[in-house]
Amino acid sequence: MTVSRISATALLALLCLALPLGAAAQVDSGQGNGGPIRLTPPGINDAAPEDLSPAEAPPENNGSSGGSFGGQTFVAPGPGVSPSAPRRGIQIQPLSRPSIETLGVLHSGGGSLGYDLWERSQRGIVLGLMRRVPGALDSMTGRQIAYRLLLTDAAPPLSGTEHENADLLAERIERLRAFGHSRGLLRLLDVIPGDIVARRFSLEQVEAQLLEGDYAGACANARAQADLSSAPFFWQKTLIVCQIHNGEIAAAQLGLQLMAELPGPESGAFLAMGRRMLDGFGEVPQAISASAPDLAMADLLGESLPADFLPLEAPGFAKAALRLAGLPPETRARAAEQAVMQALVPPSALERAYREIAFTPEQRDAALTLAGSQPASVGRALLYQAGARSNDPAAHAEILLNAFETAHDDHLYQAVVAAFEGQLTRLPATPQTAWFAASAGRALYALGRYEQAAQWLELARSEAMVSPQAQASVTLLWPYTLLAGDSAADWDGSLSAWALARNEAPATVERLRDHLTTSFRAFGANERLLAGVAQSTPAASGPVTPDPTNLLAMRDAADDGRRGEVLLLVLAALGAEGSDSISPMVQDAVLQSMLRVGMADEARRLAIEMALRAGI
Repeated sequence: MTVSRISATALLALLCLALPLGAAAQVDSGQGNGGPIRLTPPGINDAAPEDLSPAEAPPENNGSSGGSFGGQTFVAPGPGVSPSAPRRGIQIQPLSRPSIETLGVLHSGGGSLGYDLWERSQRGIVLGLMRRVPGALDSMTGRQIAYRLLLTDAAPPLSGTEHENADLLAERIERLRAFGHSRGLLRLLDVIPGDIVARRFSLEQVEAQLLEGDYAGACANARAQADLSSAPFFWQKTLIVCQIHNGEIAAAQLGLQLMAELPGPESGAFLAMGRRMLDGFGEVPQAISASAPDLAMADLLGESLPADFLPLEAPGFAKAALRLAGLPPETRARAAEQAVMQALVPPSALERAYREIAFTPEQRDAALTLAGSQPASVGRALLYQAGARSNDPAAHAEILLNAFETAHDDHLYQAVVAAFEGQLTRLPATPQTAWFAASAGRALYALGRYEQAAQWLELARSEAMVSPQAQASVTLLWPYTLLAGDSAADWDGSLSAWALARNEAPATVERLRDHLTTSFRAFGANERLLAGVAQSTPAASGPVTPDPTNLLAMRDAADDGRRGEVLLLVLAALGAEGSDSISPMVQDAVLQSMLRVGMADEARRLAIEMALRAGI
């Protein structure tokens, strides 16, 4: 046996023995302590799970199609009957094999995609498609759909024999982990029998608890479940964090000493933080690895941290950064923008981060001049604070325009407009602000506030005869009215007329027209609106050449009503590049397939997101 293996074994034994006995108690997880497995679909006697955050619930529908993801009240999950569950009376049916693979926390009326989500789907196909959904999914709308899909309580897909290793459940947990959705992961584990969690998902559970800042829960589980034969650095670091958290300083110092004997670059920053905290010497490292125990150690350290200390691109780190008081406010603002785009925190978290950056009254008064000379997130924070204090509608509109334009350039548009939603909705739509109609309307369509967006469109129409800017606003907003499902019959235009009104390079106009043509036809637009546009099949050309097999699979799943499969194929099509990477042919298949399986509101929100990212 090598010295390193001896040290590792000694470290685990010493750290585990040094933890107080009270830490060994398992955290109460409801059904997760070996309780009975539910054999029936969710019914009217099911208890309501806890309220969902905006990251876990779908936007509510505030119009004929679509809803808002910013500043609105999401539906909390409550007791209800799934589409496939009997409502009343005695039902005599064959007893299905119990399965934990598709247990979930979203039920009917609370963001669920339906108990029949996997109806007619084959388990192996579902598993394969789920593995193709990237954790770096670059679509806010796509992420919202993905979270709902992974957390929906549903009947299992067709598979025959239940597999003891529960691969589908493991893949759902792995997808949530890859997304950084630690809260959703923990809620899903809460409905899984505790012995299965302890045997198969102990690392995922403790990691998520560390990312959420639940150190008591993480330490209780780590004390009982740590296994250095699997992910040794993770468990070694976690147990040392727990020693520090529980005040066992001598044991933590011993643990750090033993860890220093183990080779590997993963321990460098962790050891530096531990020695500085416990022994009072050394410097705070410039950066840490993408490790939940490292993040927890930085939190416990409680000192000022460098601006680039955290790898914000790591799953869950942008959200976790918001609770680290030692990070510069500028870094927290940048992290908050990313976390909102990832649909992991509500827009109010970004508003709070913007407010935390200190500016002088003179800086706020000169926000429009100074914002561009600051780092992008700092500049938007300055504009946010200036806008919150502005009483001049015209000046306020200029502030919002500046913030929205920089956010679009940084691919953060949806997050930023959500943070500025309160300011935008209180800005009056008057002739004085008619020049701002295009930007205001587009932001409101992005937020799902279709009725308020229509008010700005009407203002632009009323001012179009006397204001070229207002006429341009009508041109810019017209496509969004169709994508949102509103009638455009009172505007005697067409897609060709819209294209002629665009003052851009011909190649750009042609690309945007093809994009809109594809979306409009998917939603069954009146042919009058498409006048002058050739009746052709959507082009296959694009940044990424589509795989015909994927398109056929998507259409086949839609024809058969296999909703879950359609959504997995849509998410895989969006990929790590979002809608920027898909061709008109894929765009057409995505929208039409979603419509055919009853996801019209989600399809419209996705179409609007696509249009925004395309530069329309």
